[in-house]
Amino acid sequence: MLRNLIAPCYVNGMTTITIPKELARKGDLVLIPRSEHEMLLRIKLKGIAQAMLTSRQKKAIRASEREFKKDAYITLNELEHRLARARRKTCQ
Repeated sequence: MLRNLIAPCYVNGMTTITIPKELARKGDLVLIPRSEHEMLLRIKLKGIAQAMLTSRQKKAIRASEREFKKDAYITLNELEHRLARARRKTCQ
C-alpha cells in the first residue's frame, strides 16, 4: 500500500521522499531498514516472554505496591547510608 503512495525522488545524489498528507496526519512516522522492521514484527508475533510468578511472589508484589502508595519506602541512597552507619557501629 505505501509503495504506491510514497515514491522516492533522487536529486543531486540524495534521496527525497514525499509523504502523503493522509499519512503525515496520523502521527509520528519512523523510517527504519526493512530488516529491522521484519525483526520487530517477528518479536511482536512471538510475544514477550513473561515470568510465571508463584502466589507468594504475587502477594509480596501487591504488598510492596501498597507500601509504595503510602510512601512507606526508602531510597537506595538512604539504605546505603543506614547500612554504612550500622557497619560503623559494629566495628567500634
